Amino acid sequence: MPKVQTAIGKVSRVGGKYLVTVGRKKYTLPVGTLISRELISGAVGQELEVTIANNTLVAISGRRPPITCYIPAVSLLNEVEPEVQAALRAVYTKAGILED
Repeated sequence: MPKVQTAIGKVSRVGGKYLVTVGRKKYTLPVGTLISRELISGAVGQELEVTIANNTLVAISGRRPPITCYIPAVSLLNEVEPEVQAALRAVYTKAGILED
């Protein structure tokens, strides 16, 4: 079961990359993949609540709507049998990583 926690992180831009810093740890945001540049640029300099699962930044939840930063095993979910897909989705939903 993944260890899920919330924390406060500060959004910054360094060069062409967007980061969230939580304590001493920096997480690079997947801009262009899951996050649009326009959406995240408005958050630069702000301290927001973030969701972390197993040392992976999952979402910036201090904004409405929340910003999804990582979808666990999304490529695997599409490759496995439907029964396994359902089981994985149930585990991630129960852990708070995915929403219903």
